[in-house]
Amino acid sequence: MGSFVGGDPMASLLLSALARMHRSTTPQEFLAAHPCAWLVWEPGTWKPPLPGDGKTIPSLVVPTLPPALGEALAFCLVARDGQVTLGRSPECNIEVNDATLSHLHLLLMEASPGLWTVRDAGSRNGSWMDGVPLPKGQPYVLRNLARLHAGQVCLTFYVPGALYERLAGFRLQTQSRLQFAAPDTKTRLPAVAPAPPTGR
Repeated sequence: MGSFVGGDPMASLLLSALARMHRSTTPQEFLAAHPCAWLVWEPGTWKPPLPGDGKTIPSLVVPTLPPALGEALAFCLVARDGQVTLGRSPECNIEVNDATLSHLHLLLMEASPGLWTVRDAGSRNGSWMDGVPLPKGQPYVLRNLARLHAGQVCLTFYVPGALYERLAGFRLQTQSRLQFAAPDTKTRLPAVAPAPPTGR
């Protein structure tokens, strides 16, 4: 494991829990409560490391979009010494225990308030932003809804306040599923007509 500047772990929340917390919140109130950029770990195929094995396993050469099923995990980005580290090591601010990640895979830096950059920290399997490979060690500006792939881990970046729209959409989808699953108490099955008498 290479040495690098680590830090405290970054707090995370399930997207569904965050949506419930702010179901009655306005966009302005959400931004006031969370004046931070967000990084969302999207649901997808998880490659857990083998017990006692610290090796990084090869990932797909071309990143693919993750399946829609599963829970997403949201990280409120708070720069520690101007940066946030992401990788498989417990020393990272954002630890993602996926075997396709390097111990230190991505380095996110807050260049100025609200302006973030990302760089591949010399990972084995590489990183992509919106389908374009990231050259190792070079910073690139993160724009709202930028889709990152680190190994086979998929992440989405949101500028401050922008995650609110996704939470609102999540709540609508949840309500639609509940309404679809709820029994219809108004509809009645037609009465069964008595069988006609049979002649002898």
